[in-house]
Amino acid sequence: MLWEFMYPSAPAFFSGIPANSAACVGALYEIHSKAVGAWISFGSQFNKNLPLSELLSIGNGLLAHGPVPLLSLYKEALLAHGVEVNIVNEYGPKFWNGTT
Repeated sequence: MLWEFMYPSAPAFFSGIPANSAACVGALYEIHSKAVGAWISFGSQFNKNLPLSELLSIGNGLLAHGPVPLLSLYKEALLAHGVEVNIVNEYGPKFWNGTT
């Protein structure tokens, strides 16, 4: 999956405490799996400072950083659990220079 090279990337911030953060993690996993399968590993885009369910329980902060279409799916999944997601500061896709 070449989403990082095809689409803009951005950070996504969340606000709101879900009633059940484990259910939110499950919803994120399902929507991620449907969209990209194993091409982008689940968890690779999320804030790594805390386990995801613990992060969501805090109520706000950096959720993830990655391709905007994937972040938009995360936003959709969390909105159903009462959590707002803002995708900000988009920048262009990665450019392959032949080595990195």
